[in-house]
Amino acid sequence: EHVADGVEAVKWLTAQTEGFEGPSPVEPFPVGDLLGLLQGVFNPPPANGFTLTDMTYEITSLDEVRRLWEWYRKYWLPRLRPIVDKFDCDDYALVFAGMAAAMAPWAGLPIGRISGVRSPFQTGDHDFNILAAKDQGVAKLFYLDTQAGRLIEAVPKPDFEVHRIEI
Repeated sequence: EHVADGVEAVKWLTAQTEGFEGPSPVEPFPVGDLLGLLQGVFNPPPANGFTLTDMTYEITSLDEVRRLWEWYRKYWLPRLRPIVDKFDCDDYALVFAGMAAAMAPWAGLPIGRISGVRSPFQTGDHDFNILAAKDQGVAKLFYLDTQAGRLIEAVPKPDFEVHRIEI
């Protein structure tokens, strides 16, 4: 039943992308620049390092990322149902990154997933999205916890234990 619901949801959601404009402006964002941001925030790097899947990315403003997030919150999020240990934080992060990648105008943005985060502020591991965007013209990293609805700037936190980052 969950898969059947998912197929119908994808059909409905695909229809919602009609008329949703891509980010503007975008500019090239070389993989070396993204790596530099990651190394600035995660030093030492995560246990399993950084996986950067493209040689170049595109970057847009934080306002445009917020526009994508609001669209996702309106059309996608209400259709997702958490299931303990089956559809939880890692799945929410995958859905958001996959949704952006599946929409051609947004596909070049550096939106990925950070996995296995532990901190003194939570129990157990947690996964969420990590992305790069320009805030007042300056490229920065941001955390987007699509399950909890939080978008915050990524800053160095020595008390974070991170397993993996893939963008």
